[in-house]
Amino acid sequence: MMSVDDGVRLSIVMATYNCASEVGDAIDSLQQQSFENWELIIQDNRSEDGVAAKVAGLADRRIKFNSEADSGIYNAWNKAVRRCCGDWIMFLGADDRLSNPDVLAEMLSIAELCGQRVDLVSGQVQFYNAKTGAGRTYGEPWSWRRIKNMHCIAHPGALFRRDLWLKHGLFSEEYKIAGDYEFTVRLGKNVSACYVPKVIVLMGDEGVSSSNKVQSLFEASKVQFRAKSISKVRSICNLVLGCFLILARKFTKNFA
Repeated sequence: MMSVDDGVRLSIVMATYNCASEVGDAIDSLQQQSFENWELIIQDNRSEDGVAAKVAGLADRRIKFNSEADSGIYNAWNKAVRRCCGDWIMFLGADDRLSNPDVLAEMLSIAELCGQRVDLVSGQVQFYNAKTGAGRTYGEPWSWRRIKNMHCIAHPGALFRRDLWLKHGLFSEEYKIAGDYEFTVRLGKNVSACYVPKVIVLMGDEGVSSSNKVQSLFEASKVQFRAKSISKVRSICNLVLGCFLILARKFTKNFA
């Protein structure tokens, strides 16, 4: 059962766990937005470092905090999605930042221009590191041909119409890393999407998928192999290619 509140246009979902030193900056990037009709749904996994106190100290009624044990990020996201009231849902990590104060207004304006026919509006994400600064940027336009090979869209900062979860169900909690990719594949080739060719989110480079590329590859391969819309030959070829690329990068790094 999902919540209903006609007054909220955008729900932002954030899963947290022992990230008190980071979550304040993430929330600050939201509070600085020129678009103000949002709610932040924080699903916390019983953090012990003061996350609850940090959030409570912000005294913002748009922030809705809940702390209870979860079995992983997709379990936390599912709990949060059920509480969302907005027409659109966006996902941010506790160490993510919105790129500028007008980014929400721009994304929602594009969604409005696209009208009822659009299900998804995505952009780009840029990795950053406190020591080394800005890193690589990723995020391509939606392409079913590309989706069958890899998760080409940038999930953080993308706008998803809330009705998608009513139609396709919640995230699969079987996965630790590739649950968002599995959901994207489940949407299928007929999803209607718009693309914003600019950086929407600055992402900390310590995320689960970026720090464990091997597990990410094998989970993505599992998603592809199980999907009726993706051939078994394609999924196997993608796995072999992915393994080769990981080994090639490791070899190059060792001898650089």
